[in-house]
Amino acid sequence: MGSERSEWFYDSQFTQPIREEYIPGNGQTVYARRVPNRYTVRFSANGGAGSMDSLNSEYGQQFQLPAARFTRTGYTFTGWSTRPDGPVEYQNGQTVRNLTVEDGGVVNLYAAWKSDSAMEQLSQSFAGYDRQNYIGEDWNALEAAYEAGRAGIEAAAVAALIWKMTRKKQ
Repeated sequence: MGSERSEWFYDSQFTQPIREEYIPGNGQTVYARRVPNRYTVRFSANGGAGSMDSLNSEYGQQFQLPAARFTRTGYTFTGWSTRPDGPVEYQNGQTVRNLTVEDGGVVNLYAAWKSDSAMEQLSQSFAGYDRQNYIGEDWNALEAAYEAGRAGIEAAAVAALIWKMTRKKQ
């Protein structure tokens, strides 16, 4: 499990590989070393924006998950899931290993998001309005109020994040 291939050597220290075209003679001792399966980890924004490079790893090797570089307006990143609608299974920076045993396998990690409550409340409130019940001028005023509220929530979230980041440096 975790290694489906072997490399063959003339010595037990694995310093003298046997070339593929050579077949050792009868009675000659050769040594096998298992080769760990390799796999790729891909990251999905899952409704967010941005991109992240894939990672390559091999079975038995530990590595640290990178911090998410995705953003999603009105949502906070909560971790990584192996399903688009699944629960958080991994955190930013978490040390992991053996995400799959399949050689050449691909593991997709999806950003998990939690709706920001203020933005969610604003969206739910606005969803109750129907444009057909308003004349153009009133609807435009209502829509402008919604956009102003949304911009205010986003600005407050950014300000809080900047404050939090500068506090950590001190």
